Amino acid sequence: MKCWQYAAGEPWAITESALNKILVIASRQDVSLEGDSGALSKEPKFSTGVRHAQGVAILSVTGPLFRYANVFTAISGATSYELLANDFAAALDDPSVQAILLDIDSPGGEVNGCAELASRIFNARGQKPILAYASGDAASGAYWIASACDEIVVSETSGIGSIGVVAVYRDSTSSKATEIVSSQSPYKRLNPNNDNDRSRLQSRIDDLANVFIESVAKHRGVDPPTVIDGFGGGDVFIGKHAVNQGLADRVGTLVDTLNDMTTTLNPVLVRGSSFLVSEESLMTDHSTKAETNEQAVLSLDHLKKHHPGLIDAI
Repeated sequence: MKCWQYAAGEPWAITESALNKILVIASRQDVSLEGDSGALSKEPKFSTGVRHAQGVAILSVTGPLFRYANVFTAISGATSYELLANDFAAALDDPSVQAILLDIDSPGGEVNGCAELASRIFNARGQKPILAYASGDAASGAYWIASACDEIVVSETSGIGSIGVVAVYRDSTSSKATEIVSSQSPYKRLNPNNDNDRSRLQSRIDDLANVFIESVAKHRGVDPPTVIDGFGGGDVFIGKHAVNQGLADRVGTLVDTLNDMTTTLNPVLVRGSSFLVSEESLMTDHSTKAETNEQAVLSLDHLKKHHPGLIDAI
């Protein structure tokens, strides 16, 4: 299948600029979805790459989002829902992982597969703490996923929202291919320039958007009208304004967020301890489980000597 055939007509939960970039790639008619010239000749990936920090599994959600790994994910550094779901399931099953953090910087992506992953995350609530951190944007489909987590923390400059669904249809008059559609199936191929056909296409997109809105409402504990009226109507809110509108819970940094999670999971650890996460440790590639995952054992004598205030508090 050619990239354009895949992109055109596919419903997207993505920002305008990101979709335009995808369409630029898709417009190269000699590029197939499966890839060519060895574009996907590397060994197939089974994971997006997971970092670990003091019992927290950090899953990266970056770039445009697609249901499966394909030429788009290879070219643009996008994320596959399938691989992300594999990493999420593995983190849930791993007894050494006490909490899960989705580190998100994404404009959103394909609708197909997004609702399923978001539902999977939402249904896993209560098994382990699940938190979304918007290190960059968490827009459209990426926000759909973030909303399924227990809590959403954003940076001061994160763009949050863009709730809605879009699709792009190629004008049949400009297509090189010619199709003959069965006369018994007049609506199998719709022309966006025809008013009746356009209304049918609009209904499809609206139905998908309703699924998006109802999911966000369920995830955030509000009703759909609140999402429609108060969550921007497709607009994007920055940082604290997203918190004020109810799309996120608080503003913070990735390091502070991880340290908050670490001290919650391990109350004996106090801020300033060498066991907490640092910016330097996050910059290290932990695609496999780090040996430092093993929690340090603190003796009573050690606590009395180095943390007498903690002993008094206990």
